[in-house]
Amino acid sequence: MKKPIIAISTFLFLLFFSTNILAQDLILLKNGDKISCNIKELGETEIKYVEVEDPSQIVFTLNRGQVREIKFSYGKVIKEKEEALSDSYFYDDNRSNIKLNFFSLLTGATSLTYERSINLYSSWETSFKILGLGVNAEENNVPDGIAFDLGYKIKLKSITKGDKYRPDHLLAGGYLRLRAGYGYSKETYSWSTEERTVSALHGGIDIGKQWILQNRIALDIFGGLHVFGGSFKNQNGTIDRPSYEEILFADTFGSDNVAASFGVRIGIMFEKLGDPKAVKTRR
Repeated sequence: MKKPIIAISTFLFLLFFSTNILAQDLILLKNGDKISCNIKELGETEIKYVEVEDPSQIVFTLNRGQVREIKFSYGKVIKEKEEALSDSYFYDDNRSNIKLNFFSLLTGATSLTYERSINLYSSWETSFKILGLGVNAEENNVPDGIAFDLGYKIKLKSITKGDKYRPDHLLAGGYLRLRAGYGYSKETYSWSTEERTVSALHGGIDIGKQWILQNRIALDIFGGLHVFGGSFKNQNGTIDRPSYEEILFADTFGSDNVAASFGVRIGIMFEKLGDPKAVKTRR
């Protein structure tokens, strides 16, 4: 009689033990690793679990942002959604900078630009330019005057990747910029005392890329194509010859109503996104 009882008890023990081994939850991580465990708690942001073979039953905590999929022992499967990109990821990033265009400076004009982020994918810029204030301006017969423009930048990868785009820095990356501006210049021809004045509007598209170094320095290189029109006058009245319709507004220059743009700018970063004043402004 004892032998059947012992056999049944042994069978039930082995069945219970094997069931515990087989009844395991499985966590699949985004890096490809797998964790066999018994999940104790599933929160909104964390998972608490015990490793199957741990005799001490120590409870481990795992951030759900690292998890791709959870498979429970009873068959239920939870696939984690891509964690939404939040401003909090970039709280330590500076969101503003002031840039000097070295290309313009070398061609006879001073161009300063202020940039500020709008969100994770775009920013706006405004530039003020003093024409004739630069290296070899007089020798190169650069006209005196002022110009300013306003631009809207959008990250190129944000257009193709959408919500999956993760910038390295709030202001870093390749971009497309819509830009419009106005300039006024006055020039005296070197071979005569005749003066020429230009008052013109321009608008176009720039493509560029900006690198951020140590969250302190910005390096921005761009080029683009613009169209322009306005008033072109000399002492004899309005100039109507297309070859005379020229503009030289620092980083924007051309003739016959078509202009190119080019710039190499270095900027100083400031105003962290997470600063209380910045947060208040966004709200």
